[in-house]
Amino acid sequence: MKLLDEKGRLFGKVNLIDIVVLFMVIFLVTAATYKVLGPRVASAPAKQGEVTALIKCSMKTENVAMAVQKGQKLVFGTDYVEGATITDVSYNSADFITTDALGNVHIIKHPMLKDVYISITARTNTNAAILKVGTQELSQGKKFTVKTHTLEVDGMVEKITILK
Repeated sequence: MKLLDEKGRLFGKVNLIDIVVLFMVIFLVTAATYKVLGPRVASAPAKQGEVTALIKCSMKTENVAMAVQKGQKLVFGTDYVEGATITDVSYNSADFITTDALGNVHIIKHPMLKDVYISITARTNTNAAILKVGTQELSQGKKFTVKTHTLEVDGMVEKITILK
């Protein structure tokens, strides 16, 4: 007995295309059922709270350091980020790594560049799995761009405090 006969039937009884269509229908019904009745990822209820973060912007010019002003509102795109403002700014000479003639490594203060420390306060969902200010994630050790209507500086999140 042949596997396929001259009419394309499997073992002379069932059409091969009909079997393929039947398996596709079964697969689609199973996938749709899983999608509708399958497990759900629980999301935490939104709870607006206040978050403060300390952002360190390393190796910036003094002009940039002086342009960051307390009270400036953060911006995303063409809109202000609601409830997000700069609450404190400080800066000091940036640490700079250099070597002497013998090859010894020294950390000195850079004569021109500054490390700028920017404190921001923002209202955000404090129950969320990921804290966000505007559309940026707020995590220690992660890059954060401080953008206002007059400046934009990249920094690293040094500290986060959730105020309840």
